[in-house]
Amino acid sequence: MARRLKLHEVSLEDDIRYRGPISFQGFQVLGWLCIVVSVALAILEVARKLDPLTAEVSEKYMPIIRTVAGLSVPFLLIANYSRILSNFEGYKKQLFRTGGSAAAIIGV
Repeated sequence: MARRLKLHEVSLEDDIRYRGPISFQGFQVLGWLCIVVSVALAILEVARKLDPLTAEVSEKYMPIIRTVAGLSVPFLLIANYSRILSNFEGYKKQLFRTGGSAAAIIGV
């Protein structure tokens, strides 16, 4: 019977990496879709105030839409943490890209 290796005897090259069912790109897509849903929610809220029939029709779907709209930040945070933890392209490049994006948003 083969001897089982102890934890300190295993090198990083032989280690397996966990690959979840959704990659960081999938979480980014889900996050952006939730942002689109939040914009649709804002439009729907205005339509509900202007038209009582729209308020009646959309009443049972509003809790679901509000919940989905609120999931954008968690999905995008999971995508960013996944990218950082996998060290996909190095920390410096990620920090410069994120800092540049933040500076561009602040500038606009």
